[in-house]
Amino acid sequence: MAAQRPLNGRCTVCRHAERARIELLLARGASLRHVGEKFRLSGDAVWRHWRNGHVPEHVKASLAIKALKPGAELEKLVTDESIGLLENLQRIRATLYGQFDASAEVGDRQSVAMLAARLHENLSIAARSTGELQKHAPGSVTNILLAPAYLDLRAALLRTLRPFPEASRAVAEAFRRVEAPLIEGRAVAA
Repeated sequence: MAAQRPLNGRCTVCRHAERARIELLLARGASLRHVGEKFRLSGDAVWRHWRNGHVPEHVKASLAIKALKPGAELEKLVTDESIGLLENLQRIRATLYGQFDASAEVGDRQSVAMLAARLHENLSIAARSTGELQKHAPGSVTNILLAPAYLDLRAALLRTLRPFPEASRAVAEAFRRVEAPLIEGRAVAA
């Protein structure tokens, strides 16, 4: 490996006014070509800067961690045995957002579209697991008109009222008013 040279007099990236921003975008996963286009540099120059020791490895690692999830110790998250689904989705989403932002900043539309799809998928999984997004299942319908206990009660009540024709007709009419909408599949008005 070549010796680390943070400021190379011949490297166009080392001399660039936006060097720190370029390195952060690279650490976040933006494509070399698109970073080069955004900052008017050749993709080869950007590649050489990143690969030939102009950015020390500890700086690359620091930038990557900062880009993935600011303020969090990723190593601790990865080794912690109690990481749940939502925490893993959050870690992945943080990485995707960083790459999405970097790709959008350099105008890489293909990567933006692909990352947007992955973000959407990640958010959908998280929403389903938290109950924010649930499939609407049809409700259970219990037809009380077919319940044996109801039919027995109805028959017993009408039998009991036979000696009283006026009351029997009134109760039968009440049953028709209540049952007709249920039979037709409409809700009953109280």
